[in-house]
Amino acid sequence: DCLVVVHDCGVVHRDLKPSNVLFKSIRGGAAEHMVVADFGLARQLLLASGRTIAAGTPDYAAPEQADPALAATVDARADVYAAAVILYELLAGTLPFTYDNLRQAAAHPIDPVDLRRIRPDVPPSLDQAVRTAMSPHPDDRYPDGRAWRDALDQTADGVGSRRARL
Repeated sequence: DCLVVVHDCGVVHRDLKPSNVLFKSIRGGAAEHMVVADFGLARQLLLASGRTIAAGTPDYAAPEQADPALAATVDARADVYAAAVILYELLAGTLPFTYDNLRQAAAHPIDPVDLRRIRPDVPPSLDQAVRTAMSPHPDDRYPDGRAWRDALDQTADGVGSRRARL
């Protein structure tokens, strides 16, 4: 839902990672809301000049975001990629891959380790949604936060649903 709001505003965050996903208690702690923080690297897509630098946290940066030659093409699909890496990490207990720098992230055009090999209890539909969102090729990913959320809602356990809890 946070990505839906960000993307509906025409903004790409460009640095989604666990430390930028916060939970805010409301009504005396009876409920929590997820909050996306730190928009220091964000870009407003309609006003973008076409000039930018490769930026972000290497382990969560989409390959095109980490590549200086492609960084200006970054759109909402890069945030979908980062969100999928976060979800993968939550489910597997480990990152799908680790990088020392953005150059390594840009040069990594391969698919992640199959989540179901690590967590056989993950429904195939959820595994497929995560793998699609983490495709190294932007055209193969969900186009934005809304499509990503809708795909998660369609998984066997409804992971994207407000009713579900990870």
